[in-house]
Amino acid sequence: DVTLQPTVNTSPTPTKVSIKPGDGIGGAVGMGFGINDKAPFSLAYEHIYFMATQQNGGSIPGSSLDSGNFDLGFAYQLTPRVGVNLGLAIGITKASPDTSLTLRVPIKFQVSE
Repeated sequence: DVTLQPTVNTSPTPTKVSIKPGDGIGGAVGMGFGINDKAPFSLAYEHIYFMATQQNGGSIPGSSLDSGNFDLGFAYQLTPRVGVNLGLAIGITKASPDTSLTLRVPIKFQVSE
């Protein structure tokens, strides 16, 4: 439950409403290819559907959305401790970002006992 503050186009008193964010359901499918012992390549598609948000028991029009991405990934193991991961996501639906580029450098640390 939230209290909406008045705006220019509404009544002058605050209004209490019940908001229930929409549930989401999603899935992904993909595959990876080993180019050699140090370099894998991956392809995937992921899709999430968010159902409409409810206000006082009724659906808010336009509050549901589909988000779908086609993902490409490449990794390379520089040393036994250091690797480089590069990911590119291409948005397929209107609700998805057009593109997303991610660079990660995972480093392994040995914790002695």
